[in-house]
Amino acid sequence: MTITFDSVDITTAPYVPRFIKHETVPERILSLMSLAREDGSVIIAEKYGVKHILLQGIIYGSTQSDLETKIDSFKELFSREAKDLDISWEAGTRRYVATCVSHKFNRDSFNISMCPWTADFIVPEGVGNSTAITALVHELNIDTLPHTGILTFEGSAEPRPVILLTVDSGWTNARGMSFENTDTGEKLVINTGWFGITIDDGDKFEIDCENKTVRWYHNGSWGGVSFGGVSPHFVIGENNYKIEAGDIIDQQYTEGDGGIAIYDTNIMYQSFTVPRSVADYKGISLKLKKNGTPPNNLVITILEDSDGTPDAGSPVANASFEIAPGDVATSDAWIFKNSTGFFGLDANKTYWIKATMTAGDVNNHFVWTCDYSGKYPRGSASIHPGWDFLFKLYYTGRVDTAPVQLLDVDYYKRYL
Repeated sequence: MTITFDSVDITTAPYVPRFIKHETVPERILSLMSLAREDGSVIIAEKYGVKHILLQGIIYGSTQSDLETKIDSFKELFSREAKDLDISWEAGTRRYVATCVSHKFNRDSFNISMCPWTADFIVPEGVGNSTAITALVHELNIDTLPHTGILTFEGSAEPRPVILLTVDSGWTNARGMSFENTDTGEKLVINTGWFGITIDDGDKFEIDCENKTVRWYHNGSWGGVSFGGVSPHFVIGENNYKIEAGDIIDQQYTEGDGGIAIYDTNIMYQSFTVPRSVADYKGISLKLKKNGTPPNNLVITILEDSDGTPDAGSPVANASFEIAPGDVATSDAWIFKNSTGFFGLDANKTYWIKATMTAGDVNNHFVWTCDYSGKYPRGSASIHPGWDFLFKLYYTGRVDTAPVQLLDVDYYKRYL
């Protein structure tokens, strides 16, 4: 066995350890909620606490003075805070960032040239890492989106990989991408629209799950980039993931099977808000069907709000769409359209989706699918405050052609 602390080998003279106890798992800390009028509790959160590593050995000197000099040097070594404690294990090395909290010497009066010692190290993070990086995926060619796959991790503690996506070609008009753990629903969306910049061939996006950071390589250098959502967590074993780029859903409501006719003066509105200001919205979907033969296109615009009602005089620039009668079937289906230009929306500001068609009648019209017991938390239908129309709002631009991407996933195996 090899043991080093701050790169100093402590397995040989003068330190000579007798044992190192590092196998014990850190204490698992549970947050419990008592059940009302029932026995027991339920777990609402859990995490691992600090890990303790115990060492014991004998320090030697050639004379009493030499021993005491070595003890002083030994004390200084173990006084260093948050240093690497490396332990050979399973044909590799486990690295713990550790601090010694107790360093004791049990020296009897007759111990002139040797002295037993003990040390208690804590690992505040509770886990250690392998010192060798594992290349889980390297240059997996992705030529269709969305792309799904499986990442399989090893170790005994939650893996925290570095995910690198390299853009090769085909990203015209795209201004962002997302990486999602579909097992947990945790999705991180990277957005370049804050800068009004589209993604170029050769760009890279790096998601560091250990440090919760995201970087963007653009025009030959690394820099920051806007991102939102949740940094995905992973488990030991298989994890299903999905990668998307452009046309990423921001707001949506998708449950319901009622419907309201749209024709002539029968104009419908749905309000919504977005959680953060973004300048690269591009697409919209409505769930629609048609009855008879609608005489004109369905026109969709996004309006600003005026005291809780749609402001017809304040349309959002570029946020307009048209759906031809031939695009719509006689049964409910999602109809997707992109605008001709990017449009921006401000965080926590109310907007309205307006759907209208000139002319038409009770027999010839579009029907916008509606939920009469709506649960969309950020808005409602204007026709009734308890209803919601079904819609999806997309941002991060769009991908015009099938893009080519190269995916790299590297990680250090983590151990309890």
